[in-house]
Amino acid sequence: MAEQYIKLYKGSGIFIMNVDTYNVFIRFCKNGEERTILNQMKENKIEANAETYEILIEKEESCEVASQIFCTVSFQNIKVNSKVYSNLIMRLSKLQNLDLLKKVFDVIQKYDRVSLEAINALIYGHSDQTIVDVILIYDNISRYNLIPNARTFEILLKIFYKRKELRLSISYFGKLIQYGVHRNSKHYQYMISLLLYYSKLEEAMHYFNDMKAIGIIPNVHIYNKLIKL
Repeated sequence: MAEQYIKLYKGSGIFIMNVDTYNVFIRFCKNGEERTILNQMKENKIEANAETYEILIEKEESCEVASQIFCTVSFQNIKVNSKVYSNLIMRLSKLQNLDLLKKVFDVIQKYDRVSLEAINALIYGHSDQTIVDVILIYDNISRYNLIPNARTFEILLKIFYKRKELRLSISYFGKLIQYGVHRNSKHYQYMISLLLYYSKLEEAMHYFNDMKAIGIIPNVHIYNKLIKL
């Protein structure tokens, strides 16, 4: 089907068959037809560009194949958009494929293309690993002169909540404020829930009042925790 459309477009004489045109075909073709279009590009001596590979990575259902595409083009010094490889890392994180996750992140580091989104996804992928592993990954943020954002602290506070790490939760909530990161209800949810777990009602109410004072509306999880007291 893809090959027929390409012939139709070429024959019309209306469309210029350049890499941008082929990228559109790749983006909207059925899964499995990408190879046909790439072969057509090769026959017409049209080189794929970064966008071509970004589309292939995003469309590829197999994380292993998508990772292979990313690593291959990176070795060719083709710069893939950070959003694309950050999404790939998040996909690997959700699958808990740590070996492949490390391989992809090592390539990102090698070519100095580390983004905050990539580090956030890497932290998320190590949610079930040791706290030391999680903190070491977090430390990469300052190493690359990046600044943690709200998502960074959501992931960290959730991990600390699940591990019942109260000291670390308080410490990193402090870092959140120190960086001037916009706080949200999830940050307070994890703090309040953990303090209530340790029966620290007074401290929990301090965070509850603090969030209301700065205009953050408590979410249903926070109210559920307080109602059960």
